Amino acid sequence: MSYPRTPFIGQLDSFFCPNDDDISAIQTLISEPRARLVQINMDITKTMTVLKDLEKQRRSLRRYIFSHESLLAPIRRLPPYLLQEIFLACLPTEHNAVFDISAAPLLFGTVCRYWRKLSHETPLLWSSFFASGDPRSGYYPRHNLNPLRQNSSLNFNANAPSFGEMLDRWFSRAGSSPIRISYKERHVRRAWAAEAGDALMTSDDQHGFNATMLRAILNIRSRIESLDVWSGGGNTILLESLLSQQPESMPALKHARFVCDTAVAVGSGPAAAQGLQVGVFEKSVILQNLNLKSICLVGPGNPLEIPLPWSHLSVLRLVCKPLRHSSPALLGGLDLSGAHQILARCPRLICCDIAITQGGDLTRACRVALLSLEELFLGSMMEQRILSFIVQSLEVEPLLHLLDMPKLRAFGVGASTAHEICPRSLLLPGEQVTEFNTSFISLSSILEALREVPQTTTLRLIAHDGDVFSGWGPSYATFFQNTESEQLVPRLRHLYIEVKASSLEAARTGIVPLLSSSRTLQTITLRFPTEDTTPDSIKDELLELGNSHSIRIEFVYPPPEAPTTTPEDLLRLLEHFRNLQQPIDLVYQEEE
Repeated sequence: MSYPRTPFIGQLDSFFCPNDDDISAIQTLISEPRARLVQINMDITKTMTVLKDLEKQRRSLRRYIFSHESLLAPIRRLPPYLLQEIFLACLPTEHNAVFDISAAPLLFGTVCRYWRKLSHETPLLWSSFFASGDPRSGYYPRHNLNPLRQNSSLNFNANAPSFGEMLDRWFSRAGSSPIRISYKERHVRRAWAAEAGDALMTSDDQHGFNATMLRAILNIRSRIESLDVWSGGGNTILLESLLSQQPESMPALKHARFVCDTAVAVGSGPAAAQGLQVGVFEKSVILQNLNLKSICLVGPGNPLEIPLPWSHLSVLRLVCKPLRHSSPALLGGLDLSGAHQILARCPRLICCDIAITQGGDLTRACRVALLSLEELFLGSMMEQRILSFIVQSLEVEPLLHLLDMPKLRAFGVGASTAHEICPRSLLLPGEQVTEFNTSFISLSSILEALREVPQTTTLRLIAHDGDVFSGWGPSYATFFQNTESEQLVPRLRHLYIEVKASSLEAARTGIVPLLSSSRTLQTITLRFPTEDTTPDSIKDELLELGNSHSIRIEFVYPPPEAPTTTPEDLLRLLEHFRNLQQPIDLVYQEEE
């Protein structure tokens, strides 16, 4: 752009002070540029007005085109039964369906009237339900409700139905289908709620939530096929109410899981004075249901006294801690002899997870035939390790020696996952898996156990105990030497080891003899505590050894820790939602 020639070129960007003649000359010089600037500003304003009008037309045209193009979408041509199959494939696989508007099945009702109607007419979409009473949990019910409490005065939608009404609608859509329910109870102390400004859930709210869930469960108990309940915080009212149900009232029940962290104190008498407790499972009525095929019980008590249909069970998970008692003697729990006795009661087992929570040698000598057993896991709860009576090393070989398990495909020793939402399975297609957590079993016991499972094709040596990474160190170097010299795992194809960062020399891990002698080994996976502590020289050494023996070496590291969400974070998020006034266009977003 050209400008008038200025005689003040040397005075620009200086502290020049013009006289009257200079001022007059400058005014004359910039008069025309000023007029052009005004005109340009007017042109920009007009252009912006035209641009905004064009953007408005573009949005309108996009909506018009999209609304008609959507009629051409291939999914519209799918028959209803295929669309229903797609709906069912969207359900979560690791747990039951959750009460969340952003997840299946509630999500389908937000697409269009047809999808909402079709989803409501698909009973299997509504035949499972999972909820947590913890407002901070991702499984806490969220559907037109304040995600932090049930008080109707805080609903985003003042006309939204209550949670109990929504539950009734949910289960009514299931029709006559068998129902699977999972509920994680949470007891929230008043002190904690007061610290959060009473903006989260108080104890009264929690009792109301539990009552709503209990009422919903009892209303449909005759149709419940699977029931999982986690009870915590010392409150066993809901759990005891369910355990007291008569088997005739729940004829469809095939799977039951009850997780409880609290025993019941003896009410009076000398036993009460001694601090004696009794487990919540021993006097259960519903657990006597002969239709039960799968049982999982986690909590204090004596499993040998629990009235279960032992001979009918195909899946059994038992993690029973000893009961607290003022005397040195420990009551309840399970030792190796008790585990042997329980296995003898269950000839039809396919999957078994039993925690050994009491010390003591195996005193039984009779053999037990478990002709259908495919997976056996022996271990203990992580929490047990902080107590003085924890079994420091599980001697499982004597028990294994007495078990006939021709179909066994997976065996493990370590920390039980029976209390988790989705208990971990060791089974792998086409593999014979054996896993040991060295925090629970000694190396000599591992060698003894391997002698009982020589068909092992996948061996996993775990050393990660909660937040403590004990690792596979130089003291274990002789393990592989013994394994190789005795040919304990002649069919081994895959080896997984957790290794200490302080002992990474390949020669010190004892892997070299195994690499040299094995003719079946295909992969070795080494898990390190952090990537930063793994020297490249060690990686190169192991990779070179693997390449020379045609074995693939893999290095894995723990995933980064997820950020924690505090109650204050939730309150800030709630305030943010309340302040949102501008509606969001879910179909189109403004282009930058």
